[in-house]
Amino acid sequence: MNSLYQKERKELRSYKIKKNGLLIEWQIDGRFKSFIMPFEKIGFNKIITSKEINPFELGLFISVFFNLMLVLLLLSDWLVKLTNDEIITSTLGIGISAGLTVWAIGLFKRKKELTLEGIEKLFFLYDKKHEDEVDKFVESLRSKQREYIRKRYMKIDDLNNKENQEYTFRWLFESEFISRDELELMLNELENRKIIKGS
Repeated sequence: MNSLYQKERKELRSYKIKKNGLLIEWQIDGRFKSFIMPFEKIGFNKIITSKEINPFELGLFISVFFNLMLVLLLLSDWLVKLTNDEIITSTLGIGISAGLTVWAIGLFKRKKELTLEGIEKLFFLYDKKHEDEVDKFVESLRSKQREYIRKRYMKIDDLNNKENQEYTFRWLFESEFISRDELELMLNELENRKIIKGS
């Protein structure tokens, strides 16, 4: 699985695994953002967050709802007498109801996200609808990252000094891209080249 598309209301997220990193495209509220995140910056420390209903905001919503309804009831007779038209009261009621409905949709919307923490953070929608798909994509991403990192850094470069290469090999081991046996093999090969070249 090399790509993942997620859509929720006005939010569109697209992730595509490329040869050197992850292409991320986001479209949120008409704004578009596209960039490639290099494999080196991607980590796999998982954090799952969920947005629950805030009790303070719920209390505020209920208070505003009842206060607006009370004001509408108290002012409706006065508005009808003033304008001799009952449509004003209906229009005002519909407007208040529409505003409260929009607020309620945002208030009661639950959202669950998976965050992958590395040098940079990756965010995925992670509700029941997206969970399996995201898990498969993350495993595919981990596999492609491992292939890329091993291919790019698991070699001896004659132009690079020994200390930098030792550091790189130890980083590969600590990041679990190579095994202890592979680390020892690479360090021995590096030491043998140093002896052969006489440096």
